[in-house]
Parts: sequence; structure tokens; C-alpha cells
Amino acid sequence: TLSDDQAMAPGMNLSQFKQVTVVARISRSGQPVAQPGDWQGLLEPVANRVDDVLQLTINQPVAAEG
Repeated sequence: TLSDDQAMAPGMNLSQFKQVTVVARISRSGQPVAQPGDWQGLLEPVANRVDDVLQLTINQPVAAEG
């Protein structure tokens, strides 16, 4: 269950938004910022008030920027 406690920045409550993007990442380096070699999956847009269980598959490699 996501709540305002999981907001990524202070003062940015999830409840302020009608839709959100849900991202899950496996980090090879252990760092929170996506880096080449990490894997991720995302769902967007997701209604903020959805009661359903969401299924997110981590199946996308994070590519190098450039």
C-alpha cells in the first residue's frame, strides 16, 4: 500500500496527484539513482485511488545516457 509516507521528496504528498508512476528497480551498485546495468519496470499512469493489486515486471535494462 502506498501512502504519503512513500513520497520521494519532502512536502510532495502522493495524495496531491490523481495519477502516479510506479517504478521498481534492481540496482547493481546499490545506489538509488538509475544507472546503466540496473534493471527496472514501471507502470504509468496509475490512478492514485486504485484498490486493485498491481503487477509490475522488472524487465527493462537501464541504458547509458547519451
